Amino acid sequence: MRSPGVAPRVLAVGASVALALTVATASPHPARAEGRTYLVPEDESDALPILIDGKVRTYYAIGVDDPLRIDVPGPTTLTLLVRLVFTPGMPDTAAYGIVVSERSTVLKKHWTTTRRGDDAFVPLSPNAPGRSRKLSVEIPQGSHTLTIALLGDVAKEAAVRVSIPGEYRADEYASIAPLDPRETVTALAAEKQIAYYLVDTGSPLTVRVVGPTRLRVLSRLTFDEGLRGKRRYILRVEEGERLVREDALLTTRSTSVVFSDRLDLVPGKDKVTLIEVPGGVHRYTVRLGAGSESRLAAVRFTIPRRDLDKSAANVRR
Repeated sequence: MRSPGVAPRVLAVGASVALALTVATASPHPARAEGRTYLVPEDESDALPILIDGKVRTYYAIGVDDPLRIDVPGPTTLTLLVRLVFTPGMPDTAAYGIVVSERSTVLKKHWTTTRRGDDAFVPLSPNAPGRSRKLSVEIPQGSHTLTIALLGDVAKEAAVRVSIPGEYRADEYASIAPLDPRETVTALAAEKQIAYYLVDTGSPLTVRVVGPTRLRVLSRLTFDEGLRGKRRYILRVEEGERLVREDALLTTRSTSVVFSDRLDLVPGKDKVTLIEVPGGVHRYTVRLGAGSESRLAAVRFTIPRRDLDKSAANVRR
């Protein structure tokens, strides 16, 4: 259903000022229209273009176990346009829910019903978007990392378009390389070439970061041709002997991304782990945890580009 659709710059990074408000999964160039900013994920492989009244509008997929993660600068009003994805065999009317959360706190949970609509996915698909439903969430002052997920047992997926009022430019993120890369693979996504690094339980990756900044660890569990369905994996982030974060992630095979130099490995959907890096020099080790339902994951690291540029300027001085 999804439409098919960078080499690392430096090894060490740093920053001398605090991180500004960002959209965690946002492109540096969110779409703008009629005084609104539509938040665009960095990884656009889950884009669901829909033809509506002769115009193509880009939505993004969310699922019950596959939420959309964004950072929203408050105070603002977050607006969601949601269309349930009707698959062949579903009734023409279905109930579903949307939950917007920040960590373990539910900000809003909304149930509604919708009907199969007259619009169509691009390219043409046997699936059909439901009629649009709108949901608004008031966001208080500060920077908020939110997840948006689907609720219900009738449909497995919905398409969502997320916006905030006014003009807003998200920070651009830049890739950084680990200190000890084992093997680099190239992901082709939306006509972009993106470098990832393979990691497993016994061969971790270490990245050096100078804070304060925000480190984003983007991971894709790898599948082989015989491995299908949902797969869980554990991503561990450590600093020395201290466990900084351990995320239990659920993913499925990507339908629009391939590893051009490792065709024997099928990438899963991209998942994001966020690390708020305090001041000073830090070395974070990332490994695939025991109990993961695949032997390998592909990982890449990004920080706000302005932090990278400031670090480079400090080195030149």
